[in-house]
Amino acid sequence: MRTFPCHLPHLAWWVLRRPSCCSCFSTTAWIVSRFSLLLLTVFLPSLAQSQPSSGTASSSELPRFTRYSMDEGLSSYDVRAIAQDAQGFMWFGMTFGGLSRFDGYEFKTYTHKEGDSTSLSHNYVWCTLVDRSGRLWIGTSGGGLNLYVPETDAFVQFQANRDLPNSLLHNSVLSLLDDK
Repeated sequence: MRTFPCHLPHLAWWVLRRPSCCSCFSTTAWIVSRFSLLLLTVFLPSLAQSQPSSGTASSSELPRFTRYSMDEGLSSYDVRAIAQDAQGFMWFGMTFGGLSRFDGYEFKTYTHKEGDSTSLSHNYVWCTLVDRSGRLWIGTSGGGLNLYVPETDAFVQFQANRDLPNSLLHNSVLSLLDDK
C-alpha cells in the first residue's frame, strides 16, 4: 500500500478538477467517486490535530492518506455511498459491486445472491445511512431498501409491494435521511 503526505489546497484542486472528457458522468457521481478515495482514511480528525501553528509544517505533521483499490479487495472502482458505523467499520456502496465493509485491514464484500432473501437485494448501491440507533441502511437501484443485521451478518430486505399499503412505493432508493 502506498501512503503519501498531502497539502489540503492541492488536495482540493485534485478533487474539484473535472476532466472535460467526463460528459458521460453525472456531476454527483463524479464528485462521489473522487471523494471516496479521500474519505477512505477519514482524515478530518487528523487534519484538525495536525494544523501547523507556525505556518510551516513538517512532513510528520501532515495527514497521511492510503489509497485502496480493487487490488486490495474493494469490490469496484465506482463508489456511490460511504458510511461509518459505531464499531468503526467503513461501508462503501458500489455501482454493481454490492457493498464493501472495511475493518481497517481488509474488505469484506456483500452482494446479491439469487434466491437468498438474507443477502443484499441488489448489487447497485445508491446510498447508505447509519441511523441514530446505529443501524446501517442501504438503498439500492431496483432492489429497494436493506437493513444490515450484524448479529447474523445478513440483511432484511424492504421492497415495493402493491398489496401492502405500508411498503415502499418504488424499488429505487436514491437517498436516505434519519428524521428526528
